[in-house]
Order: sequence, then C-alpha cells, then structure tokens
Amino acid sequence: MKRLWWSFAAVLVFSFAVLGWIGTRIYQEKPPIPSAVLTTGGDQVIPAGLIEKGQNVWQSMGGMQVGSIWGHGSYVAPDWTADWLHRELVFVLNRWAQNEHQKPYDQLDAERKAALQGRLTSMYKTNSYDPATGVIAIDPVRAEAYRDNVAYYTALFRDGKPEYAIPSGAVPDPERASALASFVWWTAWSTSTNRPNDDITYTGNWPHEPLIGNRPTGESVIWTGVSIIMLLGGISAMIWWYASQKQEGEPASAPETDPLGNWRATASQIGRRAHPGTDHCRRHHRALRRRRRRLLWHQTLRNPALLCHSHLARPTRHLLDRHRMARCRPLHRTPGQRQGAQVPEPAGQRPVRRPAADRGWLAHRRVDEHHEQADGLAVVLLGPPRL
Repeated sequence: MKRLWWSFAAVLVFSFAVLGWIGTRIYQEKPPIPSAVLTTGGDQVIPAGLIEKGQNVWQSMGGMQVGSIWGHGSYVAPDWTADWLHRELVFVLNRWAQNEHQKPYDQLDAERKAALQGRLTSMYKTNSYDPATGVIAIDPVRAEAYRDNVAYYTALFRDGKPEYAIPSGAVPDPERASALASFVWWTAWSTSTNRPNDDITYTGNWPHEPLIGNRPTGESVIWTGVSIIMLLGGISAMIWWYASQKQEGEPASAPETDPLGNWRATASQIGRRAHPGTDHCRRHHRALRRRRRRLLWHQTLRNPALLCHSHLARPTRHLLDRHRMARCRPLHRTPGQRQGAQVPEPAGQRPVRRPAADRGWLAHRRVDEHHEQADGLAVVLLGPPRL
C-alpha cells in the first residue's frame, strides 16, 4: 500500500505541474483585449469597453449552448469564430476583386486569386496591436467587412434561425447585438493574427482557414498524437496490471444454508398495491391479458400487492420452487423439461377457479399441509379466460 500511495502522489505532482506550466503559458501568451479598434486613417470602429460588453451578452444568453467560440461550446450552431472569420475574408476578397477586376472573386483565374489571397494573408497575419496605447489599427476594407457582419449577426439573433437552435428575439436590442458582434470579431482577430515575434496565431492557427494559410502546426499534430498514445497506453497498462493480479476463485463448495432462505420483500419491492376488482387492478388485468403475463398475490397482506415478477415472491419450496407455479405452468426450464411442458401437480395443491371482476379467471392455490411454513402464502394467477 505504501508503494501505491507514493505512486498516487507522484501522479498528482506531475499532473499539477503540467497544468501549472500550461496555465502560465496561456496567461503570458493570451490575446490582448484592445481598448479600441481604429482604422489606419483614425476612424473609430469599436469603442472602448464594447468587446467586454459583448462578452457579457454572450454569457447572459448561455452562449456556450448556442454555437461555440474557439471551438468551445455546443455544435448545434456554427463556431462563431470560424463563421465570422470566413465571412470577413470572403467580403474583403470580393471587394478587392470588384474594385480591381470588376468580377467576383470566384470568377477570377487562379493567378489573380493567388495574388489577392497572398495580400489577404499578409494583411491578416500582421499584428497591428500597439501595447503602449492598447489600440488595434485595421485596414478600412476590414472596417467595411466588420459593419457588414454586424448587420448579419444583428438580424440573425433578432429574427432567429431554427437550424441553429436560435429562437426569434434571442437578442432583440440592436446595441446588445452590436456588442455581441464586436466580441465575436475579437475572437476572429485572435485566430488570424500572429503572436508577437512568432509565425503562428494566438490560437495556434485554429480554426482551419486556407484563405489565410491557417493550418495545424507540427507541434499540434505531434502533441495530439502523443496524448492519444499516452491515453491508450495508460489504459492498456492498467488492464494488464489488473489481469496479472491473483483473483479470488469461486468457493470450493456450496454454502450450507440457502442465502435466500430468509429473504423478505421490502416495502419498495412490494410496490404499489391494489384490490382485485378495482379500476387499477382491472387495468393491470387487461394489460396482462394482452401480454400474457402472470402476477403473484400475497393473500396474507391486508391490501394484496400485485408483483410483476415471480422472483419477488417468497420461496416456500412447496408452492413456488422456481420451477412451477399455479396451473402447473413452468417458470424456468430445468435440464429435463421442454418449454411449455406440464409439470405433475404435487400432492396437497388443490386448484380453485372462480371468475374475476372483469370476466377473467383467477387460479388460486394453497399448500394446506405446509400452512405454517408457507405462512398463509397464496398465489393468484391473472390470465386470460380459459373455458
């Protein structure tokens, strides 16, 4: 046990050390939230505090249940980061293609597409955040794309979209919708802008976006594979260790007494009670006639209980011995019995037939000479009429 405790402590220390190291890296390399977003000409695009307000709007509407941000959340709707980024990129490419070639981007030849895409990648990958002022400067065409996406998102969260699980009026206030759009823009900016003095984005080139060359890095692929291999290896090692241990075998001999000999049904096992002839009992009786099932009735109870499983009845070894019950119908087959075979009626069991309240028949049996052992236990068989 001492060795196991030391192993457990070592796993805890190693795990929390890795978590602490990763948490420190995240804190140091997290994307900054700007105090404002301006165009290169000085026009204001996003005022101070609007991104934080948009994050509060996202949280207040249970945002993680309606789409996802950076891949975290529910996928009943799009990942809004990837959705915003792609829409913004397509808008910029179409605007450049119309201004320079008078055609949509999709209608250009491969050479012109490659030229525009290279310019797009350079513009989006360049980090224009100024740590001294806390301001992000963007190109005017990106400001146009921002306003176009704000209009789209405002209409989307105002009118709703069933395929995205967004009801109508999710965010009816235009100001709140504009703040929400600003927050989504910032998440998209973080996924497309390189970290300072690095060639990958703040999110490690996620999401995959070929228009700006966002592809998984080698480190992401390697560590993803290593983590999966370590997980499978750890599970396999645990299974091997468990299988190599000596397990207790089956007892060499049967117990001297039957473990179920003194078993008594609890109140929860007795369950719901009903008198024969009541509406509740009739409903059960009709259901049994359709399904051809059987019930057991403890006659000694003041309110007879209807038990849906024969194994809940108290074993008496005379009336119910796991092989036969009323009408001599077998409950379980023994090696020498075929299914549906009649079992010879033991001595002392006298069948009594009487009509039930719903014109069915109740088969009632009692073991008279074993009355003390059976404690007045009787079985009532509810079944279809047998004429």
